[in-house]
Amino acid sequence: MVEDNLNELPPLTIERQRALVSIKLKRTLPEVMVNCPRNACDGGYIRALSSVFVMAGIDVPPLVFQAPQGPSETGVMIAAKDPSHVPEPASRLFEILKTTGMRPKVVRLDPNIGAEFTVFVGPKPL
Repeated sequence: MVEDNLNELPPLTIERQRALVSIKLKRTLPEVMVNCPRNACDGGYIRALSSVFVMAGIDVPPLVFQAPQGPSETGVMIAAKDPSHVPEPASRLFEILKTTGMRPKVVRLDPNIGAEFTVFVGPKPL
């Protein structure tokens, strides 16, 4: 039996990329950090997702590594300092990711990362 709540890395199809670029986020999200686990980072996926943000006019700082806190932290996520109180730009980004079919979830941000939130791309589910 396959669990429906698995968060696969959704393909970054041209349609999905266009949808993400066309949404005007720059005003509320001038910068977004994209991070991933050191030993389970799909560099091609990270570069493609970061490029989509750059095409939308959003600055993407250099890659930062974050380890998942368990096997449920897979796929595309919003990592926030306080997952129960996500900043407004992160909440808007979460909704946008949902509308493009990315099935994100919110997880706790590594406290050593100096940001309010990031886009965290975890490994593929087991």
